[in-house]
Amino acid sequence: MISAMLKRLWLFTSCILLWLGGVHAQASWAVRLYAPTDGRLLKVDSDGLILEDDRLPLLTGYSFYPFDVTFSPDGTYVAYVLSASDRPDQLIVYDTRQNSIIYHQNITQIGSEIITASRRLFSEDGRTLAIGYLTEGGWEIAIIDLTAERITLIFRSGLLAQNLPDVDTAAPIVQAYRDGQVYFTLVTASENGQIIPIGGYVWNTRSNTISPTQAYTTLHADTFWPADEVVQAEYLRQWPAANQQPNVLTVYIPTIDQRIPIYHAAGGTVLFARFIANGENILASTINASGLPEWRIISRDGRASQWQTAHRGIISSIMGTADGFLYTADVIQSDGNSYTTLYHVTDNDEILLWQSDNGQTLRLVWLGDGQLSATEHDTWAILDDIVIANPTVTPTATPTSNEWQAWLYQSDGSLQLIRQGQTLETLQLPLSDGEDYPLQIAISYDGRLAAYVAYRQGRPSALQVYDLAEQRLITRYALPHDDSAYIPSQSMERISDGRIFAEFNSAVAIGFGLGEVGWQVSVIDLESGEVSHTLRYDDEVMARYEPRSEFGVVPVIQHFRAGQIAFTLHNPGLLSPPYPAYIWDIRSGDVGITRDYQNPFSDILPTTGEVVYATTEPNLPYSQAFTRPQLNALYVYSPLLNASFPFHNWEANSHVSPMFIQNGERVLTGRVDETGAFDTWWVIERDGTEIAPLEQLSFQDAGMTADGFLYIPRASTSSLNIWHMNTREGGTREQVWQGERVGQAQIAWVGYAAPPPHYREWAQLLPPQTGVTIATSNTLQTGESATVNTTNGDVLLVRLGPGAGYSVATRLTQGTRVALLEGPQEQEGVMWWRIRTPSGVEGWVAAMADGIRTLLPASP
Repeated sequence: MISAMLKRLWLFTSCILLWLGGVHAQASWAVRLYAPTDGRLLKVDSDGLILEDDRLPLLTGYSFYPFDVTFSPDGTYVAYVLSASDRPDQLIVYDTRQNSIIYHQNITQIGSEIITASRRLFSEDGRTLAIGYLTEGGWEIAIIDLTAERITLIFRSGLLAQNLPDVDTAAPIVQAYRDGQVYFTLVTASENGQIIPIGGYVWNTRSNTISPTQAYTTLHADTFWPADEVVQAEYLRQWPAANQQPNVLTVYIPTIDQRIPIYHAAGGTVLFARFIANGENILASTINASGLPEWRIISRDGRASQWQTAHRGIISSIMGTADGFLYTADVIQSDGNSYTTLYHVTDNDEILLWQSDNGQTLRLVWLGDGQLSATEHDTWAILDDIVIANPTVTPTATPTSNEWQAWLYQSDGSLQLIRQGQTLETLQLPLSDGEDYPLQIAISYDGRLAAYVAYRQGRPSALQVYDLAEQRLITRYALPHDDSAYIPSQSMERISDGRIFAEFNSAVAIGFGLGEVGWQVSVIDLESGEVSHTLRYDDEVMARYEPRSEFGVVPVIQHFRAGQIAFTLHNPGLLSPPYPAYIWDIRSGDVGITRDYQNPFSDILPTTGEVVYATTEPNLPYSQAFTRPQLNALYVYSPLLNASFPFHNWEANSHVSPMFIQNGERVLTGRVDETGAFDTWWVIERDGTEIAPLEQLSFQDAGMTADGFLYIPRASTSSLNIWHMNTREGGTREQVWQGERVGQAQIAWVGYAAPPPHYREWAQLLPPQTGVTIATSNTLQTGESATVNTTNGDVLLVRLGPGAGYSVATRLTQGTRVALLEGPQEQEGVMWWRIRTPSGVEGWVAAMADGIRTLLPASP
């Protein structure tokens, strides 16, 4: 039902459009024009010359082309949906260079088949595509890997641990897919058939979380991609409107995560808007006070001027350029036939570039936007100095929901899914004959997969990965059978959370010891079940570090993201200072030392990637009374800064087992005195403020919730209890679940509905220190070439100077070959290289981003 209504909505919007009648780009550009009547696809350059003349293919059984299509950023791939009354809808991805279909799939009950040229469903590199659709009882958004030709990640609306409106008939309209995040608008249908936007949301595919966003709260949106600004036509009740039609233009500004009103139509109606002139202005279609259509150009300071066109015909599409904008106009002749004209408008000229044959009507569906630039623009004016009624959450805002669900594991292999104190499901993890269960397991951040080590006669036998949703074993990785493998203190007891899983649950990493000497880290691909990468203590890449390799040393996996694995070498039987922690880039094979995981007992906040841990800091006050290492400082690693720094210090005590609580807003840490006796648990703010001790609190395991944490008290009784501590409301506690104790218990996973708030700034008791130093056998050299190294569709920013404060000159995708002109040069702890791109653009790039080397030596 919604699918059909969305189609009618898009057709209605298009009919209205037909009725209505810094560093700038170089002179050359190209556009693509599409004809819905016969699927014709043209590529036209800035001189009006046809570069390509193609036609989209139809599948057997389909007779009609879609009204609109969407292109990848570079114009290579085009996605569209074919519909027929007697068969399922088909999503098609067509390669314009190879003139072939590279992907197609049935998408019955699709919700985002209203594909439009203004929405970017492809990732920046064009290798993946995001699409939303309806299912029985809900909806889904899928990420399709076009290289692997399969869906690699799905978000399901039924996932309980997300903050989504409870609307049975909601449908997702994907608006943008960039930086690993999918922006979409949820819509529903009213009783009279109107499509009503519910709100804008963003799905972070790396952390698999959903959050509200001020961008794309309506369907009438256009994006200035270099700056990620979004202009929308929407109804705001503060200003006059015609029958509650969209009456105001708002602009979403990502730097403040807020949208502001910039223009109110005098006649009370704004039909749609487009960014023009490199994002400096907006061209809007409005209805004036006399009820007549009118085009107006709105500048960033809110001033509006009427645009008087010289065209003959009805405007059908508009796209902004660096120096103005392009538009197509359909000219209807006396015999009923029509043709399309393409115009280029600048400050001084309106030039007819191209005209179609008679009987052909086409519209703009792609403009090469590589020439557009996020130069410094004027500040947006706020209409009447009034911020819209529903701004983004403030730093003191309380999350919208405290509901939670948790997986409880006991060492007899049983798992119970508990929601708000009620047991929803009970599972038994599988084992082979003669094997025993571990004391703890690891569950992926989305609550989907459980990883655990099976034991045989007290020694590790195999790593198993179990799909909790489908209730099936998907991977079994046999550890060495010569009794040489060991994992001290039972498998993943050191780290028992989702950090051992790669993004999208595509792989899992495990570290273990090798007999009398040595250790190994293995990466298991969860699709094939095979080991994809291995790092051993005696590999050549480790030789430069002379790593510890005596008996008892084992690698503890600290994170697995963006193709890199961080691990800490640890011997639980020794109290000596910690061994080094390492970063292993599984793609290049390089290994580096990191100071971000000096203590294996760390905690990670999945939504931000921040890591909190306790360590010895001699540059902060400490006590001489300790006979063992005093962990006098709480440190945090910030991926945003790619650096670590202390935010809390105890001079007379030692920290133990810090963990994030209360939606990541605070940290819980244990306090130990100089004799080694445990004192109590303390709640610490991000700014280092000590909130209060939690008196008489003793627990064996805990897990974070939106308003505090769940914990299992230390007890020897036959019953097993789970308690909830509400730190948001002063530390009130209550028992929320009781059951039978059948083994050592673990709160293996907690999911909850509250989105991440705007966190307070961390205190910085010492200057931040860059965390990673990677040594490589093939170092970068001035005068040589390098290739851009990014992950998950990220782009590398090329700036006009060596520093994050300089303007962006261009953006480079994975694999781009560049020339190294100068460097490395350090600025504020970050190393920069001056490079030249294949197109001749020169600028500076950071050598590291989010712990990843951005440039790798190029092959000869």
